[in-house]
Amino acid sequence: MICCQGPGFLRKTKGTQHFYHKHKDHNCQWKDESPDHERLKLLIYRICKSERWEAQTEYRAENGVFIADVLARKDNRTVVFEVQLSKISSFDLEKRESEYRNQKIESYWIFKNYLDAPEIDYIKEVLKIGPELSNLNFIRNPNFPIKFENYFYICKKIRSAGIKSPYENVYFTTENSLPLKDWVLSVLSGEYKNELDQRLFQFKQNACPLPILKKVAELKGELNRNETKLMTLEASRQRCYIDAELAIANNLLADMSAIFKRIEYEFTQNSPNKFNIIEELLIKVPAIEEQFQTSLMPIKEKIILSQKKVNR
Repeated sequence: MICCQGPGFLRKTKGTQHFYHKHKDHNCQWKDESPDHERLKLLIYRICKSERWEAQTEYRAENGVFIADVLARKDNRTVVFEVQLSKISSFDLEKRESEYRNQKIESYWIFKNYLDAPEIDYIKEVLKIGPELSNLNFIRNPNFPIKFENYFYICKKIRSAGIKSPYENVYFTTENSLPLKDWVLSVLSGEYKNELDQRLFQFKQNACPLPILKKVAELKGELNRNETKLMTLEASRQRCYIDAELAIANNLLADMSAIFKRIEYEFTQNSPNKFNIIEELLIKVPAIEEQFQTSLMPIKEKIILSQKKVNR
């Protein structure tokens, strides 16, 4: 056996031929693979061969840094398929992927129950957005789903697809399925690589610069705080006769709210100038905020005077 040089033999399990250790060697790092894993490797290998690619299963790199489930070569391209039906840590996944990247090998991972896992907010990870921006739901472009293959490629540069039992189809962001053979053919033709590259380009076009997002988050925070202030002061409306002053404050708050809604709208547009428009809108906010705070001063003064009269 290439993993430990121990004796092995050929056997067939559920119709799939493979080599097997004759004796268990506790020093061997090899892990037994499931019949499903063996079958998928064989199917991918046969598809590659049918397209006249030079292919090999369990390909071991000359320097020993990786063993690929299926490696295929044709012309100037080298493609690896990794069938990952068991759990794998992020550290191990990224380490193995980096080894392929260092060798300039295109790698494609098939993950089990890909769409059953919880969704990941890759926008936060890519932009390193802090928790204070978690309430800005509009930063998620509805035309760009937050699902696993986008997350893996955008955040980790890992090309992937999902697979579910009985392992006949692969699944994608759109939650549509594709026969395994068709997906492998799209990888070999370069179509799937181009599709992922297009999604990355689309994401970069729609990803808002972090400084702008932080300013928008601050605006939303100010709106929430100012609304709370006015609600507190409104309780003194009848007693202190502050209707006129409250009307001014409410109008200024409405102006700030309108700017925020316009920013939400602009973010959903595909205009190349949308972030410039948002920045121009944000420039108007400090002056309105200052006017709002100034408008609260006579309200607070009237409330204080009212309290003094009651105390007398």
